Order: sequence, then C-alpha cells, then structure tokens
Amino acid sequence: MNVLTVTLSGRVYDDQNNSGDDEGEPGFPNVDVTVVCDGKSYAVATDGNGDWSVSVPSGSDCTAIQVDENDVPPTYQVNETATPPGIVTTNVTGLDTGFVNNPGSITGTVCDVASSGSAGNGTCDGNLNEPGVDGVTITLRGAGLDGILGNTDDITQTTTTANG
Repeated sequence: MNVLTVTLSGRVYDDQNNSGDDEGEPGFPNVDVTVVCDGKSYAVATDGNGDWSVSVPSGSDCTAIQVDENDVPPTYQVNETATPPGIVTTNVTGLDTGFVNNPGSITGTVCDVASSGSAGNGTCDGNLNEPGVDGVTITLRGAGLDGILGNTDDITQTTTTANG
C-alpha cells in the first residue's frame, strides 16, 4: 500500500535587521529541526543554507515545529517561530524560524592576584583585598551588533578603571 506524503519545509536564518526573512540573510547550517505530526517526530538538520524539509503522510495533524536553539551561536535569540500547520493535505512551505543576534554585555574585573593583598589562590574571586588594575586595555572580538563577522563593528575595546 502506497502512503501519499506531503512535504513540509522551512528555513532557520539570521534575521540581521529583525524584520523577517529577507533576501541575502544567511541561514544557519546543521540546526536540528523536529516536526511533530500525529505524535510522531520527524527530525532533520538544516542544509548549508539553513533550509530543511520533511515528508509526512498526507492528512497528518502537525502540531509542533521544534528548532534546537543550542545549534545556533549563543548570542542569538529566536524572534520568529514557525506556526505548526495543523492537518496537512498539500505541501507547506515557509515554516521559517528566525534568530536575531543579541550579544548583550560582558562584565568582569581585572585584578592583581599576585600582590600581597590577594587571597593567594591565583584567581580573582572578589576578595576586597584584591586590588583592581587600572589602565588595562581589553579587546573583544566577535560579530558586532549587526551579527556579521568581518566588518567594522567586530572589535570593541575598553580600558579598566582603578577598581579593575
């Protein structure tokens, strides 16, 4: 007996301008996507362009589309989720999931763990006797606010103050 199938497809992509999937926005490769239809899971990984597709029996009730957020860079957060299509009798496209880069901020302290005032354990553990180090230039490298590596906002520098 031949079972008629339909194809569900979508894309997992970098929503660089936070406005939905636009031409030229890159997809995320190797992201695990699971579609749940009639209680059965259909798992697939995105291709090099972030595209995915699965075939399911026609008439299936598809109730969930799960994208493994651990497969995208840690500074990215979901901003568009695909709505499960419900009962499917024809091919369904456009089941896209978008992520936006939200790097947040990084905080820390540079302290003098070698001085006589430190806890002597070789780590900066917040001991009030561990003096901060003033004037240290910190350089951070990574995709800047636009989420694109290789352009002018990839490097940020700051200098420590007297409290490290």
